[in-house]
Parts: sequence; C-alpha cells; structure tokens
Amino acid sequence: HKPKKQAKAKGLGEEKVSVGLTLVQLAKFKQIPIDVLTSFGLSEISHTSKTVVKVPYCNEEGQEVAVRFRLSTDGKNKFKWRTGDKPVLYGLDRLGDTKEVTLVEGESDCWTLWSYKFPALGVAGNSNWNEKRDSKYFASVEKVFVVIENDKSGEGTLRWLQESEIRHRSHLVYLGEADDPSGLHLQTAGFFPKDFQKALDNAIPFSEWKKQEENKAELEDQRVADEALQNCKELAYSKDIFSEFDKKVSETGFVGDNVIVRGIFIALLSRLTDKPISVLVKGPSGGSKSFSLDTALKFFRQEEDYFDLTSMSDKALHNYNGDVQHKFIIMFEGGYESQSLSTALRTLISEGVLRYMVSVKDPETESWHSEIKELAGPTGYMSTTTKGLNPENENRCLIFNTDDSAELTNKVVDKVFERAFDHKKEQAVKEISFDDWHNLQTVLKVAPKYVDIPYANALKKLLGKKHPLRMRRDVNHIVQFINCHAMLHFKTRKVIDGAIQATIADYRAIYPIVCKPIAESIGVSTSEDMIATVEAL
Repeated sequence: HKPKKQAKAKGLGEEKVSVGLTLVQLAKFKQIPIDVLTSFGLSEISHTSKTVVKVPYCNEEGQEVAVRFRLSTDGKNKFKWRTGDKPVLYGLDRLGDTKEVTLVEGESDCWTLWSYKFPALGVAGNSNWNEKRDSKYFASVEKVFVVIENDKSGEGTLRWLQESEIRHRSHLVYLGEADDPSGLHLQTAGFFPKDFQKALDNAIPFSEWKKQEENKAELEDQRVADEALQNCKELAYSKDIFSEFDKKVSETGFVGDNVIVRGIFIALLSRLTDKPISVLVKGPSGGSKSFSLDTALKFFRQEEDYFDLTSMSDKALHNYNGDVQHKFIIMFEGGYESQSLSTALRTLISEGVLRYMVSVKDPETESWHSEIKELAGPTGYMSTTTKGLNPENENRCLIFNTDDSAELTNKVVDKVFERAFDHKKEQAVKEISFDDWHNLQTVLKVAPKYVDIPYANALKKLLGKKHPLRMRRDVNHIVQFINCHAMLHFKTRKVIDGAIQATIADYRAIYPIVCKPIAESIGVSTSEDMIATVEAL
C-alpha cells in the first residue's frame, strides 16, 4: 500500500520516508478493516523519516487536542506522543449520552469495541489515569465496565480504581487468556459480540470484588498465622506469657525496671487495635530509657510492627507514601521536634488519620489548585526523652519515669563488669533468638480485636466519682492495657460472640504497670523521697 500523498509530522521537513507502520499493516495486525480504522480518524503520516499511523485524541466537541503515533505493531517503543501533547481519555468525542461504557487500556481495544457498536473509552496506559481530569466524564454514566488485564497493567488499574470516584459504578470485566477486547476479537473473530457481551453480563461489581479481596486477605492472614503458631505453640498457649517474657528479658542481660519494659511491650501490642497506646519513657541522661525501649523492641519485627527513627523533618509525615496503619513510630530522644511536626504527630495519634491540603500544579494547564491528601492510621507513637515533649503531645502519652536510684546504678555497674570479665556472655546475648516471639506477633494479628471486661463496673466503682481532667484519657489506658493483655492470652481465654472475655488475671497483670504512671499523671502519687522518709521513721 502506497499512499498517494502523506502528511508530514508537525515540525518536520521534507525527507525520504521509509516504512515504519502503515494502515494496511495495522489493519491486518488487528483484523479490523482499513476503512473502519480511517473512520475513527486514523491516518498515515511521515514522522522521523518513517511512515507511522497517526491516532488523534479529540475532546467532547471533536476537536483534536493530542496525537499519539503508532510506530510499530510490537516491541518496546510502539507509541510516541506528539511533542508538547498531554494524555487525555481516548474516544471522548464518541461518548455522547450513553449510560453504559467500557473503559479499556489503549486505542486498539477501543477500535475493536467501536467496530461492534460497544461504547468505549480508552486510557493510554493505566498510569495515565488522572482522577481530577478524567472522572468528570463519567458523571452521567450509570455503569462503567472496567476491563482488568492479566498482567501488571491490571494491577495498576485496580490501584487507581480503588481511589477513584467511579468505583461505585464500576463493574470489573475479566477476559481470561484473551486478556483484552482486541485479544478476544483475534481469538473468536465472528463470535466476538456474543462472547464479549457474556463477559459484560458476568462482570463483578467493584464492591463485591473489594469484599472478595478482603476475604482473601483474611484467609491468607489466617493461613500464615496457623503456620506461625506451629513455631510458637508453647508460648501462645501459656497461661502466663508475662513470666516467659520476664525470663527472656533476663536473658538479654537487662538490668532495670521490668515493669517499664512490660508496659512498653503491652503498648506495642496495642498497635493491633483501633486505639494504640502512645508511650513516653522519661528520665535523666543515662537513666536506661533507650535500653528499656530497645529491650522491648526485640520482641517485635522492625518495619512490620514498628519503624524507629532518630529524627524527622517538618513535612516527613505529609510526604510519606508508606504504610503506618497498625504500626508504631519510635522516636529516640524526642522533644526536639518542630511545632509543625509535633502538630502532625499529635493529629495522627489522636484522630487516627492525618488529612491535609496541598497545592498541586496541573501539568496540562500549569495552573495551581488544592488537593486533600491523607495518611491513614491508627498509628502509635513512642519516644524517649530527657527534656519532655510538646505539652499537648505529652498529654496524649502514658509516661513511664525511669528509676534513677543509686541501687539500680550499682546493679548496672556490676552487670557491665560481669560482661567485661567474660566475653562469652556478651556473645551469648547477641545470639539470643526471638523467633518464637516474632511468630507470636503473626498469630496475634488474627486474634479477635474485641474484648469484654466482665468486671468493668466494679473497676468504675473503685475509681470513685472525683476525677481530674487528665483521667479522661488515662481511663482509656487502663481499659486498653487490660484488653491487650487478654488479647495476648487469647488462646487461653473464652471467646463469646467474637469477643475475648477478660479475666481478673488480666487486671492483676497490668495493675503494677499502669498504677504508678497514672497516679503520677493525675497528681495523687507519693514522691519517692516522701516514701523513703516515712520508711526511715
């Protein structure tokens, strides 16, 4: 096929033209008549000394707003946008007032569907979907059939679709081995209309797909948890896991207040709930703050359960694209954060989500507009500090004050010299395995998250009626500590209607952990100096 006259690509001079791709070749490759392709606006053009196929992208009024060149039928570089053009949806000029439309990836799927009178719009690659630009065209469309391809393109489509406004009207279309409408057309030829209509009839509503995916995730979590349980069964079924915890802490060579380490451990477990317990370990320099926190962290998995930092920039949370849901942010030596970062942390801790407005430049119009972005929690926060945090942030934390007594200092000194005397003890500590505890974290992920406390009314009476304002937050700490200790022992607790039944053993275990920090926070504790004086007398 030799066109009598070929158009020149914009900005190119007269040159000798070689064949890159002709309409005849494209028509044969896609098995679509050449006159049908030309009716869709396709034409041949000279581009970079080669014959290529010009594919015009038009707006709703039929005006050409962009052009993509089809350079070949296969290979990596099959397409190229005209210089200066920006991607838009393909086929807007054919949309009209249709109430149902099929959304596909690429132009050739649109040609196939249009050939058989199926309304269609195309996205030039799943990464080119622009919610602000594209979703508005579906405002009057009642049903959107979204073709999900088998490869990574399909995964990419599902990613943007989950965040799009059109998901509520979307139905997912799977075409099996054919992968896309063009592939189905090549496979079935004259049977295409019937086969594709059947695929539309079997399309899955997005909401149903979402539930199926959630169920799949739950089943997979359960499978992984069952496997992990085989590697920590004795620990998981222990009636007193805290005793096993204390033994492990002792193996690490920890010298200090086990109550604080227990408290950090339980608080870290609370990441699995909707109300993580944020903690501040406070004390003088050299007071074993970081040692206590480091010891507790050994029982958890870095990145999966928490991530630890030594500093954060002002907009670190606003610009973070990772996952912080049901995790803890650990900050060593906190208290030096900027006002902006303190506010962001406080909001994420309290509200369980950080929602903020940012200015974004539109790549097409180069104009600026505002968008709302979100960092989803719930997320816990934990820090060590000498100077204290921003008062508003500190007020949201359960505060553990370290033991700075001379007695504990003497024990620490003794332990240091003990290790210095025998290097094998130091080496043995480094080789301690926490695999069973890490497996336990996997098992706890599928534990029931609801807990009933049968003696809750009795606790309420014990607390009395006169409470300082701070108690509004601290009472939640008491309840959450009981809940988390019960959840830790869910394999040996009754579960009724999906809720773990807490026992008095749960309260007995957490009482020494929360008693002192809560008493200190509400100002009803007796100072250590006063206790020492009374004992001396």
